[in-house]
Amino acid sequence: GQADKAIVQYRRMLRQEIEKVSLGEKPFMFLDAAHAKSIQGPATMDGIGPTRGWEAFWMEVDVTRRRGAPWAAPVPQEIEIDGKVRRLRAVE
Repeated sequence: GQADKAIVQYRRMLRQEIEKVSLGEKPFMFLDAAHAKSIQGPATMDGIGPTRGWEAFWMEVDVTRRRGAPWAAPVPQEIEIDGKVRRLRAVE
C-alpha cells in the first residue's frame, strides 16, 4: 500500500546513511559537538509541584535531573546559592 512506499523509501535512505558512516563520511543531519552545544530548548519535565513556590519547582526538578544524568549539562554554578536554585533559563 501507500504506507509501504514510505517505509521502503525510508529504509533505502537509512541504508545509504549507514553506508556513508561505514566509509567514514558524515551522515545526513550530522551533529558535531560544537553545533550540539548551540542547541537550546526548554527543559522538559512532568510533575505536580507545590502550591507555594511553584515558580521555582521546574528549576529544582531540572537541577535534580542534571545531577542525576551523566549526559546532561552540569548545573551552572551561578544559578545556585547554598543548594537552592536562584535562577535558571531554558538556555542553561
